[in-house]
Amino acid sequence: MAHSLSKNWLHIVFGTKYREPLITSEIEQEVYNLIRHEIKEMGCYLDRINGMPDHVHLLLLLHPSVALAKAVKQIKGSSSYQINQKDLIVGKFGWQKGYGAFSVSESQLPKVQRYIDKQKQHHKKMDFEVEIKGLLKLHGLDEDAFDLNG
Repeated sequence: MAHSLSKNWLHIVFGTKYREPLITSEIEQEVYNLIRHEIKEMGCYLDRINGMPDHVHLLLLLHPSVALAKAVKQIKGSSSYQINQKDLIVGKFGWQKGYGAFSVSESQLPKVQRYIDKQKQHHKKMDFEVEIKGLLKLHGLDEDAFDLNG
């Protein structure tokens, strides 16, 4: 085979440092645009982005040449740098150290797309801790392995 082929859909979740509600409605779209730009620069495809003041959800198609850990590090590093350069918040912006990344099968894309689109509605009923523990359980991961505070 002459070319490497892959199709890796990922639902990625990460929060602000110390879970601070820093992504206000006033800067939300600008923050999302910074993330969108970085994902495009890496050659990946962003299908969805949404979140709350203290975390974001991404649904992206990972480029075959980009490793997951490198992609998330680049997305978080570049966006936090730009947020700070543009003085979008008072003080210093940062993302938590970790992230959750969950593979998504082609048949489940519509379900995950709706889930990400409806973040504001979900969080009227549940907080981030309940949400992330549910995602970890759904994917067979230990809920104690995710640092909610970092």
